[in-house]
Amino acid sequence: MIFYVENRKLTVGEFSHDYIGEYQDILQISIDIDYKENTQKEEVAAVATELGVEVTQG
Repeated sequence: MIFYVENRKLTVGEFSHDYIGEYQDILQISIDIDYKENTQKEEVAAVATELGVEVTQG
């Protein structure tokens, strides 16, 4: 089973259901979704190649 969220496709693993509440009349569904997310950020600026330092005595 595939769960679509915007432009993502998430694979549904195991799922289960249960009845909860005081009268056991509320259906509760639980699903396991395994996904991987790219956490690396794209570089948006050039990398510095030189550094200028000026030291003064004062």
